[in-house]
Amino acid sequence: MKIKFNLIFIFILSLSFQACKNESNSNAKSSDLNDENSIVLTHKFGEVRVPKSPERVVLFDLGILDIFDELGIEENVVGIPKQTIPKYLKSFKDDKSIINTGSLIEPNFQKVNEANPELIIISGRQEKDYDEFSKIAPTLFIDLDYKNYVNSISKNLAEIGEIYDLKKEAKAINEDVLQTIKSETENNKDLKGLFVMHNNGKFSAYGKNSRFGFLHDDFGITPVSEDIEASSHGLSISSEYIQEMNPDILFILDRNAAIGEGKINKDIIENGLIKETSAYKNGRIVYLSPEVWYLSGGGATSIKMMAKEVGAIH
Repeated sequence: MKIKFNLIFIFILSLSFQACKNESNSNAKSSDLNDENSIVLTHKFGEVRVPKSPERVVLFDLGILDIFDELGIEENVVGIPKQTIPKYLKSFKDDKSIINTGSLIEPNFQKVNEANPELIIISGRQEKDYDEFSKIAPTLFIDLDYKNYVNSISKNLAEIGEIYDLKKEAKAINEDVLQTIKSETENNKDLKGLFVMHNNGKFSAYGKNSRFGFLHDDFGITPVSEDIEASSHGLSISSEYIQEMNPDILFILDRNAAIGEGKINKDIIENGLIKETSAYKNGRIVYLSPEVWYLSGGGATSIKMMAKEVGAIH
């Protein structure tokens, strides 16, 4: 019994030591930052002092990973959640020097700590864990404003450019993004569309100002209805609703395919009611690239890919 007690005591002591060590490391990293080697940024949690041009960054937002790739600073990424990575960012998943830090929803904080980051960047999926991340290293929360989607991408791009003193490069990339969106979507206003997510046999609709509202707000597709409530999880709808709305174009994002839980099954989606819509009759049911739209939204490359997908309907 005494031996068992001693083992438990040692285990608890080691956990306490590791927690103190993590906090000490975080405090040391923060205290090393000054006006010359860092900048102060404002985000949802107030102000955070982050190092200039950090060489070791852990990213938990795939849109920001996309931006790092566009800016040519991919060598500074030392940790990402590798569970679900879009194919166009596969090189990061295959790079064995980059630590797998868990999943987008369930971070592995031990692995994050092992990466010894100078900076951690997170977004909405990890918002609840902000304090835990901050114990390891300065943590920047970056998110998207669904009411100003493209503008918020521009803002995030400029912010990463500021951190790495790549303002001109960030500006050039942003101009390319805006030009691509303009050229690919300038003829969309004559088309009435509906965006739906398909998940385990059920549909959710997304209207203006919602998570995928940029289809209407920035890409110019006229919504089939102005009454679709803006929410992060969409408005639960039926096939009857889609038939009644009768869109010219039906945009479908398959969540199961996005997270690797199956392939797009058109036989299930295109049921009898869907086949009665103008979208089906005119061959304008558009299956969007699920991993791009669902996983890496907010990236410079991804938003251009999205614009080209929507532009291709003509």
